[in-house]
Amino acid sequence: AEALELRNSLKREHHRALELEREAAGVRLRDQAAEYETQLAEQRRVASSLDASSAERYDAGRRDERRRLEKVIERLTEEAASRDAKHAELMRSQKAATEKRHAAELRALQLRLDEESATFKARVAAKARESVKAREAEITTRAEARRDAEIEAVAAKLRMETAAG
Repeated sequence: AEALELRNSLKREHHRALELEREAAGVRLRDQAAEYETQLAEQRRVASSLDASSAERYDAGRRDERRRLEKVIERLTEEAASRDAKHAELMRSQKAATEKRHAAELRALQLRLDEESATFKARVAAKARESVKAREAEITTRAEARRDAEIEAVAAKLRMETAAG
């Protein structure tokens, strides 16, 4: 239950971190797109007033800007993928450590249970032996008393026969 709770907590943290990173990347991309659109509008205005060669330079600049933005998007995507991979590896290592710790705790608890069980069984066996010894002593005492009473009765009968006869 503790491992599951830890795992779920780590997953929630992972998802929150990913959401925050996605939101931040989205904001950066929107800002860059807005800046790009502003620059593009300005370049269009300037281009319309320039001759054909400046229109070609404008198109080349636009292509260059597009390539630059594509590289930025690619870099940001790679960084996010790298962070995701690192986080996934961290989660795996934490899970492995947690499982190892739980297995050790379980072994220790099983050992303790086995020891306590053996101690309990030994106590029960000792009490049973004491009870059997006490019962044997009681039976022996009664048997000896009965035997002594029978011997006394036979002796009394013999005395009476000897006295009468």
